[in-house]
Amino acid sequence: MTYGENTLRVVVLGLPFLMPLEVATAGQRRGLVLFIVGTVLYLLSWIPLMTSPQSEWSTSWPGFVGPAYTPLLWLMGLGLMGRRLYVPSPYRRWMYIALAIGFVAFHVTHTSIVYTRNYQQTEWRSP
Repeated sequence: MTYGENTLRVVVLGLPFLMPLEVATAGQRRGLVLFIVGTVLYLLSWIPLMTSPQSEWSTSWPGFVGPAYTPLLWLMGLGLMGRRLYVPSPYRRWMYIALAIGFVAFHVTHTSIVYTRNYQQTEWRSP
């Protein structure tokens, strides 16, 4: 699982460097708004984990996994802003969005496993 997550992480975070991010169309402007809102929500999702790691929110699944699922918003924004690559290719924005969804799915699954191991373990006692 970590190979899939890390491979998709490299592709999804590297690909925007190969595509011009434009805001010429209404869809691209929506992408910019989604990128900004998603980035703010992503940063906000870290604050409770850093300032109050033992709080009820930070130890709940939505709070703990928040930094894993909120990137979907800003990644979708990048996908909407980048229609093409700098080099001629059959690239389409749906390809980036599909890769971003795959990365976030791996990332949420991995973070959920860590959450389960840390907070949902039943106590085991030897007889």
